Amino acid sequence: MGRRVSTALDQHGLPLFADEPPAGDYRPLFAVNQRVGACRDTSWRGVVVQVAKDRQTGRNHFWVVWTIGPTGGPHAYTAAALRALPEPSADQRRTERQAKQLAAGLHPLSAALGWPLRLHPDGAPAGHREAPGLRCGGCAFRRPIAHRARTYAKCHHGDGTRITHGPGTDVRAWWPACLDYQDGAP
Repeated sequence: MGRRVSTALDQHGLPLFADEPPAGDYRPLFAVNQRVGACRDTSWRGVVVQVAKDRQTGRNHFWVVWTIGPTGGPHAYTAAALRALPEPSADQRRTERQAKQLAAGLHPLSAALGWPLRLHPDGAPAGHREAPGLRCGGCAFRRPIAHRARTYAKCHHGDGTRITHGPGTDVRAWWPACLDYQDGAP
């Protein structure tokens, strides 16, 4: 048997395995750290963090940390409800990093800037794009920069210290406002 992991999930009586699989022919459909998506709702994407086999039923169980999807998401899926995902593109990885920043209560630009940028206390809730509250789209610092035939919205706070001229510092209008928010969209 593999190394036993001590977590709150142990209370359910399911053996949880971390680095090494248990002996024998037990091979779960998904592995720890594998990217998966929900079959019924394709907007959900996440990473498998625990794998267990119920010895009574013989079914595999997977615990997933959902990195992309609406607030409140699914909590337990069996292998039948999950599907393997290909390696993410650079855009998908950036979107997931930004979603993790929002889930941690930080502005999505924190992922590109390398320092924590706190959300405004009156900012819109991170999980709801239509909810009322302050958003980057209404901020005076969010202005477009022209490059070739396109324009990209960037944050001009601090004389351009938040601009890298790459897609990581593009500012979405629906993002919750940061502490530096100033009313007055251009």
